[in-house]
Amino acid sequence: MSVTQCFLAPNKSLPVFCLKSNKIKTNKDYYLSLLLFWQLCFIACKEVEVKSPVVQIDSITNISHNSVIVFAQVLDDGGSTPTSAGMAWSDKPGVSLADTIIKTGDAYREFSIPITELESGKSYYLRPYCEDFRGEFLGEEINFTTKNAEKYKDPRDGNEYPVLQLGKLIWMAENLRFITQDGSVPVIDAAFGELPKFGRLYTYNAAVSACPDEWRIPTDEDWIDLERFIGIPEAELKNSNRTSTAGNKLKNPGNKYSEYISNYETNSSGFTVFPAGSYDAGKYNGFGTSTFFITSPDSNSVIWLRYFTGTEGILNRLSSSPTASQYYSLRCVKNVP
Repeated sequence: MSVTQCFLAPNKSLPVFCLKSNKIKTNKDYYLSLLLFWQLCFIACKEVEVKSPVVQIDSITNISHNSVIVFAQVLDDGGSTPTSAGMAWSDKPGVSLADTIIKTGDAYREFSIPITELESGKSYYLRPYCEDFRGEFLGEEINFTTKNAEKYKDPRDGNEYPVLQLGKLIWMAENLRFITQDGSVPVIDAAFGELPKFGRLYTYNAAVSACPDEWRIPTDEDWIDLERFIGIPEAELKNSNRTSTAGNKLKNPGNKYSEYISNYETNSSGFTVFPAGSYDAGKYNGFGTSTFFITSPDSNSVIWLRYFTGTEGILNRLSSSPTASQYYSLRCVKNVP
């Protein structure tokens, strides 16, 4: 975009332009004013090229049935330092800044944006943007489609769950929400209120009868099969404390509910782990920082809980007892037909 600013030349039949006074007092004043005028005119009449910033999407990665990570960059700042950048998105074409916006929080030349809580098998439209003192500038629109996930409808209460084959088994891709007579509580946080998408928290005794018909509590070996599938090394699978960060493939990316935000969660598996915390003795613990999953006991009556904590993508394996009073999240699993 080119902008040309010019002063009008003075009318030759009138006294020449004067900065400080509208009256010309002497010939000297006249010629000084004339000289100053043409100097200003020379500067102001120079054409100045004003460039708009150029921002573009580089790639759309880790597309699952409900989340995606978008990488973008400011290719050319147009001569001004960006103050913020981000992504505008919608489920309809013609995206504008009036649609949902996710900001990076910092003015990075290169940035990534996680977009979560999407619908399965649906098309979405994205436009990157950046902002500087002149305003906001949008890049070109790009679209993508989330992966399809089958749905299972629990006949007992009508709750629906996306289901995925991960490894050798079929898993519910959300925490169970079935309300048992006792031994289960909703996930409640002071800032967000009740969060149905986090499922409920269960004691082991309540979890035993919580899964629908044909579904079950996963065993330690079921979890090991999933962990092998996402790439945890074989040598670590039976360890309590692990070092592999392959668990990031299970975690919801850019989690707005988490106290610890990491750029490494991808949810490429679609498993979608939220930091639901736990519940014990009438108190919620660890919301936004941790997640625990119940397993069924092994031959030695040991429950091998799975848990995440903090920003780590490490999925640890913690021994517990079926008689423990703590309440944890539950995923149901079944065999492939």
